[in-house]
Amino acid sequence: LETYPVMLMLLFIGGLKHPVVSAASSVIWSLGRIAFANGYATGDPEKRTRGSFLYVGLLTLLGTTASTALSIAGVLRL
Repeated sequence: LETYPVMLMLLFIGGLKHPVVSAASSVIWSLGRIAFANGYATGDPEKRTRGSFLYVGLLTLLGTTASTALSIAGVLRL
C-alpha cells in the first residue's frame, strides 16, 4: 500500500494523454506487487527482490505524467 496512492494518481494524470501506455504500465506495476508479496510471504529476504520490476511500470507512469503535465503547460507539443 506504500506506492498504491502514488501509482493511482500517476495512472490518472498520465492516462489523460497516454491511456494505453499508462494501462500497460499499471499492469506491470500490479504484477510486480504480486511477485513482491509472494516473495515476502516466504520469509526469505532474498525473494522479495523478485518484484522489483514494478518500478519499471512506476517510472513509466511517471514519464507519462510528466509528458501530460508539460503538454498542458504548453511546453511540450506531442
